[in-house]
Amino acid sequence: MNPTLILSLAVLALPFALTASTNSGDTPHYRSYFYVGGAYTALATNASELVHTGQMYVERLTPTSAGRSRAPILLLHGNAQTGANFLNTPDGRPGWTSHFLAAGHTVVLPDQVFRGRSPTPPGYQLASYPAEYIVRQFTSPYGWPQARLHTQWPGDGVPGDAVFDAYFASTAPFEGNNTLQQLRMRTALVELVSAAAAGFDDDVVVVAHSQAGLFAWALADEVPAKIKALVMLEPSGPPFREAVTGRRAARRWGLTDIPLRYDPPVVDPETELKVVEIGRDTPANASCFMQQEGTVRSLEKLKDVPVLLVTGEASYHAVYDHCTMDFLRQAGVKVEFMKLWEKGQRGNGHMFIMEKNSREVWKLVEDWITKLK
Repeated sequence: MNPTLILSLAVLALPFALTASTNSGDTPHYRSYFYVGGAYTALATNASELVHTGQMYVERLTPTSAGRSRAPILLLHGNAQTGANFLNTPDGRPGWTSHFLAAGHTVVLPDQVFRGRSPTPPGYQLASYPAEYIVRQFTSPYGWPQARLHTQWPGDGVPGDAVFDAYFASTAPFEGNNTLQQLRMRTALVELVSAAAAGFDDDVVVVAHSQAGLFAWALADEVPAKIKALVMLEPSGPPFREAVTGRRAARRWGLTDIPLRYDPPVVDPETELKVVEIGRDTPANASCFMQQEGTVRSLEKLKDVPVLLVTGEASYHAVYDHCTMDFLRQAGVKVEFMKLWEKGQRGNGHMFIMEKNSREVWKLVEDWITKLK
């Protein structure tokens, strides 16, 4: 029996504040937390009793220093991750949260719906990644030509290594239905950027890693006036299909599996988006599925949101992120493609937010944010 929706609560605010310690070079800050979204539902086993499900846990971290205020940052983590993966690196160095705080940004850090401190309903079936997948894709990668260039993981990258074990322990079970998760996260994030507890008095810069790119596109499409810019750290891609691990169809709306607003409007992307394959598909350089010339539709709500697309030299994304960039530009989106190796940051894999040069990579992103008008 499916639970019946009874009542929706927009924001459950449970704030408190403290000054963080400065251990490991952390930045002093105030912290509050709250929940957005979710609804009361009847228990499947007893319709007269209620539970609250679908709410998203959010932390708001504010620098204690009285320095120049900077654009607030919304940090969105990827699949099998939680917000904790932006707090510190697995070998104990300060993470991107601390770097943004030190630069004067307020940071808002959620755990995805049905992930981490965002509760999962009792008995709900989640998926998880085995250690072997983490090794192959992230920490000691293989399976695509660029993987041999990987040098930046802080350790051996295999089970039994202390850094790998610390990272693998932080991974979390996740919703296996990616389309369903995109719908949930779009709803939660739209509520979040409008929530008083989030304190987004200025337009927010969304920094999204991996799977979270799907949510960031959907958020900016829904409320573009709230988004100052999108920083996309190897977002899910490429458009319309998978690459590296196969060529099966995916992301039927190009960037997402859920609707985006095109001009002219699209109701059925399979028949209305005319897509052709461009280039020769090789293990090191994927061919791209693009809109057919003469039938190109623009991404109506994204075209005025600046986008930075960041890719690591040794990542599997190095095989195909150019397709995401080309698709965005064809659809009228203003996007800058930052190839880290061209900026002097060599050997990075998909998890460059926690690799040995993570602070240097963050600085490149921060410099781009600083130049925004």
